[in-house]
Amino acid sequence: MSSNSAIAGETHRSFARPAFFAQLALLALLCLHLTWIRRYLFADGGYFVWHLLETRSVFDWFPARRFSHLLTQLPTVFAMRVLDCRNLPALSALYGGTMFFVPIAGPLAAAWAGRTAPASFLAIPLLCASILMLTTSFVVFHEAWVAVGLFWCALSLLLHSPRLTAARGVALLAVSVLATRTFESYLFLSLPLAAAAWLRFSVARRGGARFDMAACAACLVINVTGAILAALDIQSPRDPANRSTFLDGLREHLESPAVALSLAYLLAFVLFSLCRPTSRVLRAGQATALLLGAAALGVGLIPFLAPQSIRPHSQYVARVQFVYVPMLLGVLAVVLEYGKSDRRAAFISERPDLWMLTIGLTLGAALFHIGAGREWTRFREALRDDVAGNRGVISFGDSAIGRSRVRKDAASETAHLSQFSWGWTMPTLSALSGALEFGRVGTVIENEQPDGWQPFDPRDLRSYRWLEEYRVEVRLGGTADRKDSPP
Repeated sequence: MSSNSAIAGETHRSFARPAFFAQLALLALLCLHLTWIRRYLFADGGYFVWHLLETRSVFDWFPARRFSHLLTQLPTVFAMRVLDCRNLPALSALYGGTMFFVPIAGPLAAAWAGRTAPASFLAIPLLCASILMLTTSFVVFHEAWVAVGLFWCALSLLLHSPRLTAARGVALLAVSVLATRTFESYLFLSLPLAAAAWLRFSVARRGGARFDMAACAACLVINVTGAILAALDIQSPRDPANRSTFLDGLREHLESPAVALSLAYLLAFVLFSLCRPTSRVLRAGQATALLLGAAALGVGLIPFLAPQSIRPHSQYVARVQFVYVPMLLGVLAVVLEYGKSDRRAAFISERPDLWMLTIGLTLGAALFHIGAGREWTRFREALRDDVAGNRGVISFGDSAIGRSRVRKDAASETAHLSQFSWGWTMPTLSALSGALEFGRVGTVIENEQPDGWQPFDPRDLRSYRWLEEYRVEVRLGGTADRKDSPP
């Protein structure tokens, strides 16, 4: 494996590592803020919280995503079962905080696995995290976050371990095995890992490093097997509609300003990474970073200037980025490590243009989600006002959010807030809002389409009995009481 210790040492002493950890700290603070305002309850997140607290066990939605569910839910299950915690807000925050930690786990894992790597390589997983944070963090409950985190850990171990010790070899194989049960997108993430394992195996064979050869061969087999399993999982999804919306939503996904910005950053980063850093290239890179930084500022201001344009549903559609963003950046990392030595040396030299790119996108992502978080808080406040009393089970159209959508009251101050509501999520969101805000459930809002699927029957009082274990009082009258009454 090629190396240039002089340049690497210079890079380690430069601003690269402080820039990396400063941006990671900013993303961590953003995740703490989003946990505090309970944005993890958006869409499927509220359903997962409801089911997790009701059953007090890991909610295994689909075998292809088993480890993702285990990793994100186990801390909350441990608190409930071992520590006997029954504090509903604390348990909810623990689950949400765990989910919001996962987006920054990828760069952290890369920093741990590639401790001996030139600091410039840390810009690659950091850029990946910033892109996904900007475009998909409304769906922080998505299982592919775990797959991406494990991907960067495994790739860094393959690329940046001068020698695979027993501990690192076991860690590499363990991470590779676990990654096969994270999400079906592993089919695509396994490609750069398989390529890196094969290239390292070839280098180790020439150097006579038998342990490296054995570990890389096993990693290669695991990734090929995982890709086959992922392909089979895609062929037989639990919900076929998920596959169709995944593919059909590609055009809508590309129309989002945040996605367009992230693709521009991705293209610019790849292009300048592969160029020799001549003075002309550096000037062009810095000018591009400033131009894209201005665009990132504009995207970041969208929630403040045009909150109706946040479009959180577009972030659900943008989950296709879990496939191609880490895959392309992983291929870039492999090419830089095993390509021409002069290209690698150029990449690990002082590259302020590349770090300016990551900084601009990270700041834009943080600004965008601070503004979007403000509107999410307004949505929660409107929902809290709706469930403050004891109105029983009400229709979606009788809620403040529902009136602005059903009656198309564009002049209403809450009109744009309806974008945070998916019809089937209203029963869980309204019940959890009352339980978390007031310690009681007195009003529950039905699905926008009462005949459509709902996570539970909101008119059946038995659906809420488990809340009593968390010292939450249920005061639903009318139909819910009558249905639970014995004949």
